[in-house]
Amino acid sequence: MRTDSNKLNMFVTNKVFIVLDLIGVLVIIAHFSNFFSDYFEGTLLTIGMTFLTLGITIPISLYFQTKQSNDSFTIINACHNYGIENLFEGRKYNKSYGRIRRSVNDAFENTNNLWLLGIAFPELLNPESASDSAAKRCLKDTRVNVEVILLNPDSEAARRRAEIEDPDEICDEGETIRNIRSTIYNHVKIIMRARLENRYGKEWKIIINEFRTSMDENDFFNKIIEAIKIRIKITELDPIAFVITTDNTLFSEQYSFGRPDVMDTTATCIGGYLPILQYKRSSCGYDFLKSHFNYVWNHENLTKDMTIELLDFINPSS
Repeated sequence: MRTDSNKLNMFVTNKVFIVLDLIGVLVIIAHFSNFFSDYFEGTLLTIGMTFLTLGITIPISLYFQTKQSNDSFTIINACHNYGIENLFEGRKYNKSYGRIRRSVNDAFENTNNLWLLGIAFPELLNPESASDSAAKRCLKDTRVNVEVILLNPDSEAARRRAEIEDPDEICDEGETIRNIRSTIYNHVKIIMRARLENRYGKEWKIIINEFRTSMDENDFFNKIIEAIKIRIKITELDPIAFVITTDNTLFSEQYSFGRPDVMDTTATCIGGYLPILQYKRSSCGYDFLKSHFNYVWNHENLTKDMTIELLDFINPSS
């Protein structure tokens, strides 16, 4: 507070502004003197008030502009030091949504690895949504290694979230749980099928069936998973953030367990309202959140590998 006061004094006591104040005062005095008032009438008063106003308002204006610039610089400097290369408003806000999608698209276009940790990713993992984007091409490209962790729809964590999002239990199961199930049992399986076709061609079913009939079951699935480079896990851990990680950058949004009173009563999803941070590869934020992904991925007691189960559409008779 003292520093702000000193800065304001510095501007107010500047010689230029003191001269403006002095001229204004002298001209106003001249206006009220009998000698000058007969010649200039109200002109001197106007001129005097103008000089006085300039001498007072300009330093105050400069002070607040400088303060705002300093505050902005402090925020920018902190982001730079921590490796935050971008900040987005929540996904629910239309103005920032397009910018988020473009940034994610660019990130997916230049990576050999993709690690996803979140609740459902109902749009990102939906092959039909923005199907011509680099992000969707990346998800289907077997040259890109993909590892995904989603929330177990049958877990206590999922039920807790459903209660928060639908406290009156209007919906049968809750939008979030339905999104998780749709992602796992529809969208992910479609992505797997696309990867099989991209890897083995249009006749992938024939080739796959030849493998299956000539190999041990476990060896067969290990061969397929290694070939299409995608693995899916579900976890019972309460989600604290979504993390989208590529070789060069990481996006993260903190999840909320609260439902503020300001939310529309028709909204059944509490995600997407908080800002998304994008971290550089060479940042502490990237390292910590990538380690968070690794912790959940390797937490065998609370995380289940669903990859083989989801490949059940591979049928020797098809």
